[in-house]
Amino acid sequence: MDERKLWSSIEQERAHEHPGLLQEISGGIMRAWFRFSTPNAKFRAQHPDPLSQSQLASLLLLMGIITAIAFIPSAIVSVHMHTLFPVLGLLLVLFICIPLNRAGRVAVVGVLLILAIDATIMISLLSYPGLMLSQNAIPIYDLFVLSDIVAVSLLPRKSILYISLFHSIFICADVYLQPHTADLHELLLRTNYSIMVRPLAIQLLVAIVTYAWVRNTVQAVKRADQAELVAQLEHELAQQKKNLDEGIQSILQTLVQSANGDMQVRAPLSRDNVLWQLGSALNILLARLQRAQQNERQLQQMRSELARVLYTVQEARKRQKSIELMPGGTEVDPLISELLHSYLVPSPPHFRDK
Repeated sequence: MDERKLWSSIEQERAHEHPGLLQEISGGIMRAWFRFSTPNAKFRAQHPDPLSQSQLASLLLLMGIITAIAFIPSAIVSVHMHTLFPVLGLLLVLFICIPLNRAGRVAVVGVLLILAIDATIMISLLSYPGLMLSQNAIPIYDLFVLSDIVAVSLLPRKSILYISLFHSIFICADVYLQPHTADLHELLLRTNYSIMVRPLAIQLLVAIVTYAWVRNTVQAVKRADQAELVAQLEHELAQQKKNLDEGIQSILQTLVQSANGDMQVRAPLSRDNVLWQLGSALNILLARLQRAQQNERQLQQMRSELARVLYTVQEARKRQKSIELMPGGTEVDPLISELLHSYLVPSPPHFRDK
């Protein structure tokens, strides 16, 4: 007894040491299956799938493949193996749907799955030995709910209503039109056909519940998308306001510096800023003002030089002396030299500095 407790405690300690090993293995298998059977990241980025229908279709395909493989042994041992070929056909369709789902054709996958599941169930019911419907066939009607699940998962939600109605009509027609075995005939008479309430009620309940559930889910997803969109817009508006404030402050600082006489200042606005066009126009204006200021300074220097030359000439005439002019370092010097027919002597360094 103590040995059993000891081994039990050891196993518990091992389980606590690696609590997520099974989860990691199963998670790795599912990730590999999703990579194999769902669209790649580039396709998902170009075709948003808020309801993750491609992953849901991939999961349904995996469950369908496992279920179909599990049904093969029972189909082999069935009478005349009348269910083997429908099951194999369903398995083939499931494998065909994998590349379709990887290509993003979720609606096509849903239609093929519904057709394959319904065909498998119908052929199994209609191919009973002697085409006689037995009592064992009644539970098979419940399997139509698999098609309902596929429809409500991968197709527009209203499709579940039409598919459920089709299933109900087929169930009623099959029970009333297909020949019965003795045990089924006796059961139907004894229960006054009330045994058929269960498969019909399942179809009705599944259709109503899943339709309402999917409708609420879609509405919730839309509200979540709208809330996410509003939050994204608010973030973008806040970022634009921040850029606008920064641009306004940069332009104001540029205007203040230029008003204080610094004509070399420029507004450092990039094209990412909403005011970059205004900043570019301001920079052009400042550049032109800087050139105008330089031209005004040069013009003032030329006026001063002309006044100096005129004063020197006038003084030389009054005193009847030769004109001696030193160059003023302006563009007027060559003109004065030609007009006076004399060369200007170089000016002392201290005069140039002045």
